Amino acid sequence: MYNLLIVDNERIDREGIKLLIHKYKLPLNIAEADSGRHALAYLESHHVDILLSDIKMPLMDGLELAQRAREMKPMLKIVIFSAYGEFDYAKQAIHIGVAHYILKPIRVDEFLKVMEKVLAHCEEEENVRRKNEVLLQGYHKGIQYEKEKVLMDILQGAEADDQRIAELGIQVVGRKMVLILLDFKERFFDTQGLEFEQKLQEMVHQHEFEYLNLNEYQSILFIMMGQEENLNQRDEVQSRDSLELLGETLKNGVARSFHANVCIVISNYIRSREEIHTEYVNMEKVIENKFFYDRSVLLFSSGKDTASKNSFLVELEPHLEHIHRYIEKREYKSASEWIERFFAMMQKEGSLSVVYIKFLCTEMMKKLFKSADRHHELIPDMAENIYAASNLQDVKSILMQIVQQYDENNAMKVGGKLIADVLEVIHQEYMNDISLEVVSEKVYLSPSYLSHLFKKETGQSFMKYVTSYRFEKSLELLANTNMRISDISREVGYNSHSYFCSIFKNYYGISPAQYRERRR
Repeated sequence: MYNLLIVDNERIDREGIKLLIHKYKLPLNIAEADSGRHALAYLESHHVDILLSDIKMPLMDGLELAQRAREMKPMLKIVIFSAYGEFDYAKQAIHIGVAHYILKPIRVDEFLKVMEKVLAHCEEEENVRRKNEVLLQGYHKGIQYEKEKVLMDILQGAEADDQRIAELGIQVVGRKMVLILLDFKERFFDTQGLEFEQKLQEMVHQHEFEYLNLNEYQSILFIMMGQEENLNQRDEVQSRDSLELLGETLKNGVARSFHANVCIVISNYIRSREEIHTEYVNMEKVIENKFFYDRSVLLFSSGKDTASKNSFLVELEPHLEHIHRYIEKREYKSASEWIERFFAMMQKEGSLSVVYIKFLCTEMMKKLFKSADRHHELIPDMAENIYAASNLQDVKSILMQIVQQYDENNAMKVGGKLIADVLEVIHQEYMNDISLEVVSEKVYLSPSYLSHLFKKETGQSFMKYVTSYRFEKSLELLANTNMRISDISREVGYNSHSYFCSIFKNYYGISPAQYRERRR
């Protein structure tokens, strides 16, 4: 449907034109005005495709209206109708750019013929517009894919062409920046990714940034802070508060808009493109500290130095001696109080590794069972539970439960063939939602402990392995079947066809369709 504005000071003439349009079912939405002034006011606030105006009207005639309307809307189709057929009127109308000139009284066949031509012209322009829009969308999508591939290469420390980086408009050369890593506990970006990107513009509007989705659980922001030559230590100290505010804005925005928990890590300041990979590797280590928190948390990648950590260990030593002494004396109430203090110290300090903290807690657990002189057979299972705990609070709960009820068999048994079982689950259920949490339940391990064992045994993270295996299966289906790509994406565990195509291209550098074409 196209929008038509009829302008005539005579109501009966407007009604006659409307009657013809309705009778012959022309695809037009009709608006009307009784003067040139009212017509211009309507044109200012409404989209109009066709202007159909009488010439002779008081105050502003049709030719003046046509001229001013053309200046306001250059693509407007203008049709003039009048009882005057003088050559001067026709010449002025052609000069203004009027499409057609109809004489009154309007003959039905002439009116229909003119309107069919005008509508055909509108349709032709609409088709051209749509075609150009599709081409432009394809171009922008291709540029976006290439941009994401270059950002991924930079993040992974691969070679990248400075000239191509500049051509793509990636602002990572000669700029001070920080990286912000967002890590969700549950799958997020394959279902909420588009909405998140839209919200991101609101949350980070005060900064220039590049955005890169890594997988269903993680995305990273490249936040531009200024020109490299303006770097100084004082500026970095002053802007630390603004970065913390930005991190809190992201954390609170995620909670408010998506009701999800997220771990956010903010990097050290980066002065050159070459530092990005090193800082990203450091951030992946820092993300392990989400163990200390069971809700959304904001972390900084600048950890405490070795001297500070050694000082804390010296402070911790007498504290551990108190715990062990009270356990040996079976003074469990006092032991419980000192264990509470121990976990408060761990929460506050956050400089010790997760593995070391679990080791200390395992030693406490062994002493508890030894002091009670019973249930020694539970020690391996309880140790497994401690190392399988996903956060500090879970470890604390295990120890406090033993302190309070050490003579009850409340151990949560774990078993299985560990990583071999996990791989079997992945290979059988890769087409389903097999998050770390889901698989950990199947093999009776906690997500954090499973993640640690999996990376140790396979050399890669759980999600990287799942993604790699899914893509291997997708390559087989693309090469050996005629399945639609949308069906293949669902077959390998991605409900969103567009998301599958996006990360496939990030992974291989070409789209699924291009891969299939090259194999044939």
